[in-house]
Amino acid sequence: MPDIMWTAPPDIRQDYHDNCWAAVLEAFCAAAPGRPKVKQGPITEQFSKLCVSKTDGTMTRQGLFTMFKDVRFGLKSMEVAPEAFTPLLLSQKLGYGHVILGFWEKRIHGWHVGLAYGIKGNDVSYLNPDFKWGGLGKTPIDTFRTPGKGNLVVAWRAW
Repeated sequence: MPDIMWTAPPDIRQDYHDNCWAAVLEAFCAAAPGRPKVKQGPITEQFSKLCVSKTDGTMTRQGLFTMFKDVRFGLKSMEVAPEAFTPLLLSQKLGYGHVILGFWEKRIHGWHVGLAYGIKGNDVSYLNPDFKWGGLGKTPIDTFRTPGKGNLVVAWRAW
């Protein structure tokens, strides 16, 4: 299994309680060549209609896929069963650049979005945009694999 490491993205934290997805897109666009330099405020305004509700900014799974189809971001995406999310799969997607991960976050007891920028062995280097516990760091790949909570959403550079 090949290890791969990209330059860490900027440590961007979410502006609002439930818009981790917008913070990750801002960080992704800042780190990926050829992407517009967007801010999470306008991203949140544009895509908030895809959230769970007007009072809950958690993005729906279908909303993530819809947002990832926006041509400005230049992403491919797929669902991955927790047991199929392996270091090899992540290193393959990291071959294209930074990887956006939608996963069940045990700490917050809900869905969360982060930005992976490397893997070494079983340790994933990623940006957690959470304003309280977030930052750039490393965590075991098992952090992203929560059986019984649904598939991960994985997005990577298409160009």
